[in-house]
Amino acid sequence: MNTTLLKAWKAGLRFVATCFNEVGFLVVRKLLWRFRRPRYFILLGPPGSGKGTLATKLAPALRVRAMSTGDVFRREKAEQTNFGKQVTAHLADGTLVPDALTLAIVRRELTRPRYWFGAMEDGFPRTQEQATQFDALLASWGASVETVVLLDVDDDDLIDRLSNRRTCTNRACGRTYNLKYGPPVKAGICDVCSAALAQRDDDVPHVVAARLRTYRVETKPLCNYYQDRKVLASFHPTGDMTAQEVFVLVKTALQG
Repeated sequence: MNTTLLKAWKAGLRFVATCFNEVGFLVVRKLLWRFRRPRYFILLGPPGSGKGTLATKLAPALRVRAMSTGDVFRREKAEQTNFGKQVTAHLADGTLVPDALTLAIVRRELTRPRYWFGAMEDGFPRTQEQATQFDALLASWGASVETVVLLDVDDDDLIDRLSNRRTCTNRACGRTYNLKYGPPVKAGICDVCSAALAQRDDDVPHVVAARLRTYRVETKPLCNYYQDRKVLASFHPTGDMTAQEVFVLVKTALQG
């Protein structure tokens, strides 16, 4: 099978899968949600706050699936879907991915069977406009955001954590380590695939400080938005707390 036919075949399979997801999701909304309501959560926090790690632990405890918007974007780009091509084009031009495109990608993702009974969003929404549109989407389904978890970590702790982060250079692996809190067994070598570890350009201290300043400015309106709706739950983990301790802290508060 030549390349053109193979691409057409894959595109056809994706179309069929999308149709199946949409129809299945409609059935679930109309019939099953009356017996088990969906639950939607959002994780907010600055770079290095541990949102991704927390999501992998907290989502199963709350009987939902974790959804990383960054991972979804990367998958769309790798599969060269229509959405993925649009994302790639915006990034190549140095422009932000439009809110409408982001919401369209999130909406389609949430119709996948794994998210039929809820999701824990990591990396979305990023702006108040995205939050407003997301609320409107959920409302059209008869659902709403249950809780927004904010990990409010001190900048000094974040700079220390990120400046000690090292990432596997094998892009197929991508595992991360922390030289102080979770170092590799062999210095400079990934435990999983034995590839070299490196520091990301945006993990050096002065760049981290700039990223955090940008985050604070962009996230304040978003936090205020959810605070006004009385769904914001703020947590202040210290730099010496383990991922397990943060998980227990948040889980206990949400289930209590």
